[in-house]
Amino acid sequence: MLTLILLSGAVSTSGQGFSLASSQDPGHQEFSTVSGVKFSVPKGYTVEKTNDPSISLMRHKKYPLALFVAVPSGEVDANYLKQLSNSLTATMDPSQKKFDWKVLPGPDDDKVSRFQTAGGNTKGFNGKKLYQTDYIVVKADGKVSLIGYITELGEFNNSQKYLYDLKGPGGMSMPGWYAQAHIIASVTGERYEEINKGTFITGTPVKSN
Repeated sequence: MLTLILLSGAVSTSGQGFSLASSQDPGHQEFSTVSGVKFSVPKGYTVEKTNDPSISLMRHKKYPLALFVAVPSGEVDANYLKQLSNSLTATMDPSQKKFDWKVLPGPDDDKVSRFQTAGGNTKGFNGKKLYQTDYIVVKADGKVSLIGYITELGEFNNSQKYLYDLKGPGGMSMPGWYAQAHIIASVTGERYEEINKGTFITGTPVKSN
């Protein structure tokens, strides 16, 4: 019997959102550009070269977590999202291959930005490691970009298969979300507090045999 804490994908809004959100912003480190889209790299992340010039990946300096900005040349469909996910994992851990990806579109009414056109998750498992992306599609200044993060799940309690089999996302990363919101604001020109209105999260105990 395995007991774990599953982080809900729903984010709660605090009554003291503005001050809370400001404290959650990781802050600006430097500017970077990918395929004509300029964005702010948050503090605590390092830009790494990828094999695809349309993808920028920023690895966290301590956690198994990375941010990304991707600029598609065509439609953002399931095939593109799987290709993007494979490119991200190939940079995160080149030794891990053959991921089976699930594409999990988010609700149409679940938007964090006025410029958002879509969002969701992908979840990939290769029998050993589980990676999940959280992405938001925005269109600003005529350019479509996907802004998100990718993180490894289940490595601390060997729950990768269980989390992969869940119908929805296997959890979420709060540091990932805080930094994702930072990049979105830098691309759209919105204030950080408009994207992340001040969030907290609670754990839900679940059991698996």
